[in-house]
Amino acid sequence: MRHDPSPYPERVSRLRAGISEKDALLILHEKNIRYLTGFTGSDGTLMAGRDWLALLVDGRYTTQARGEAAGAEVFEFRSRVEGIAALAGDRAAGAIGFESPSLTVEDYLALREKLPGMAFYPLEGGLRSLRAVKNET
Repeated sequence: MRHDPSPYPERVSRLRAGISEKDALLILHEKNIRYLTGFTGSDGTLMAGRDWLALLVDGRYTTQARGEAAGAEVFEFRSRVEGIAALAGDRAAGAIGFESPSLTVEDYLALREKLPGMAFYPLEGGLRSLRAVKNET
């Protein structure tokens, strides 16, 4: 029996299991992005829905992200807030859970302005329970 060395699909599957059909999660901490996709860049934003995964990066990281980010669509942005708002609108997200320690107040307020009527909620405990499952990678 051959072992698949890539832990990312299983990790993303566990992440998605906790997302309702109309919600999206906003992952901003670079260690959590790396844990879920393998992307090693120092700037990016991961958004996950029940059946989609998107990595938003600026132009410095587009090529790197396309080579490293396992299972994620890669989108280039000029403004992080504009990119998040556009993707949330395109994917018809009804609510966005976010890593509160990693989202600045400035970006939070800008997102609320760009996405009126969108519900935002902090992820309780972040991704701690998801990351509690250890493997070799």
